[in-house]
Amino acid sequence: MTKKDTVWAGWDQLSPLLRRGNFWDGAPAHGFGPRYVQDFQILMIQAGCGEAMVNGQSFSVSAGDLIFYGPHELHAVQSSCRMPLRLIGLHFLFQQEDLPRLDLSLSFASPALYEYPLGELHVPLEPRPPSKSSPGTASSALRSCESLVLSYMTDPKGRLLEKRGLLLMLFENWHDTILNEVTQSTLSPMYSRIVDQAQQAILENLKDPPEIETLCRDCHISIRYFSRIFKACTGMGIRQYTLHHRLLWARRLLVTGKLNVSEVAATVGFDDPHYFSRCFAKRFGIAPSVVRSDCQLA
Repeated sequence: MTKKDTVWAGWDQLSPLLRRGNFWDGAPAHGFGPRYVQDFQILMIQAGCGEAMVNGQSFSVSAGDLIFYGPHELHAVQSSCRMPLRLIGLHFLFQQEDLPRLDLSLSFASPALYEYPLGELHVPLEPRPPSKSSPGTASSALRSCESLVLSYMTDPKGRLLEKRGLLLMLFENWHDTILNEVTQSTLSPMYSRIVDQAQQAILENLKDPPEIETLCRDCHISIRYFSRIFKACTGMGIRQYTLHHRLLWARRLLVTGKLNVSEVAATVGFDDPHYFSRCFAKRFGIAPSVVRSDCQLA
C-alpha cells in the first residue's frame, strides 16, 4: 500500500449519515456471517480477539482494530475461544437525501447481494480504505464509536448533525493513523517510537503542549533532525500538528453544544476567540458558531 493509496479523495468533505449503531458481544467461538450488507459499515473491536474476513481476505483482529467494508462486500467475524470479541457496529450512508426515505425496520443483512431500493449507492471513497486499520486508534476512535452508538440509541432519527460530526471525526482519526503507519514504515523502529512518544505527549497536553526543545531533550536528538522525522511521519510540523488536533478537539466540543465558541476556544488553548474562529473556518470551511448552532437544532 502506497502513501497515495491512503489519501482518500475528498474524504474530509464527506457527509456520512449514521442509520444504525449497536454493541455486539460474542460468546466464545461465536461470530456472525458470512453475509452482505447494503450500507457502509465500520466495526470497532472493543475487546477480545478473533478472525475477520472481508471479500476473501482473512486477518486476525484484537482490541483497538477497525474493520471497514462497503455495500455488497462479503464479510464474517469469528470470536476467539479464549477471548470473545466485543464489537461496536456502525452502519452509515453518504447520501443525505436518502435518510428520510429509509425504513429502519428493514433487515439489512442477506446471504445474497441486496438490491439497493433507491438506486445506486454513491461511493465517494476512492480508493476505498483498507479492510483493517492498525491498532493505536483505540482510545479516541473507541470514544467516537461509543458516542455514535449512544447518539443513535437515544434518538435514532434525530441529531443528524451530531452523528455526522462524530463520523467525520472518526474518519479523521483513522486517516491519520493509516497515514502514520505508512510513513513510519520507512523509519527505524527507534525513530518511530520517538515520534509516537512525541505525538502522545502533545495529544495528552493539547491545551499547553510541551515545547519542541523539551521533546528533543527527552529523546536526545537535535531539533532539526527531530523536526524532519516528525514531519516525515505525520505530514505536518510540530506547530501544524498541534493546531490540527486542537481544531479537531474544538469541533468535537462544538458538536456536543455544551460550550459556546469562546469557551471552546479557551478550552483547547486559544487566547483569542477571533483567531480561533479564523483558524477553524480556514480548516473546516465553516464558522464554529455555525457548527454549534446547527448541532443545537439537530
